[in-house]
Amino acid sequence: KKKKKKDPNAPKNARTAYAYFTGAKRNAIKEANPEATFGDIARLVSEEWKKLGDGGKGEWEGKAKKDKSRYQKEMADYTPPSDNDEDSDAEKKPKAKRAKKDPNAPKRPMNAYMLYANSIRAEVREENPSLSMGDISKEIGQRYKTISANEKAKLQAKVDAAKEVYKKQMAAYEIATPTESAKKPKAKVKAEIKKKKKKQPEPEPESSDSDDSDDSVSDSDSDSDSD
Repeated sequence: KKKKKKDPNAPKNARTAYAYFTGAKRNAIKEANPEATFGDIARLVSEEWKKLGDGGKGEWEGKAKKDKSRYQKEMADYTPPSDNDEDSDAEKKPKAKRAKKDPNAPKRPMNAYMLYANSIRAEVREENPSLSMGDISKEIGQRYKTISANEKAKLQAKVDAAKEVYKKQMAAYEIATPTESAKKPKAKVKAEIKKKKKKQPEPEPESSDSDDSDDSVSDSDSDSDSD
């Protein structure tokens, strides 16, 4: 199934009660636990959320309800782009041919968001068993927006370190595994030689007229000598 292109003008999804709570409490929990990892922070926030009980969540659920109303109102006034517009854009841009992926090639490092998502995905799923995979991804996205600049910098440092390792692995892989571009010239040369052999013209047979003219000249010379 063709994935629809996301409209940048579409209304922002409503935030959940837990996302509001996380945004408000994360920094305080981080300051109280400076050695905690991203996964640890997510677990501690989750524990604080559970301690609230149903009665203590009213403030955050009220904010979520208000934001949901905002989202529904904006969606009522929103007109998404038609499928015809997407089809016309697809026709203008021809699909690029994907190169075959080598299973032995080094894996690209994850970005900062993916590192964060992997660290808290199980926690989010446990807290929200009724959410679909898509909704879990949205929840993770909302939580990611609430983390501090310092936390994002730590994630980025891990990404940068992984990129350096990847570069070294790729350099070794490219030496050990010739690329298609390296193989292509040899094949091209062979094809050109084969093509030239096919197109090479056959030698033309000598003209019989020239032979006859030479014979007649020699005969006339012999006649003149006899005179």
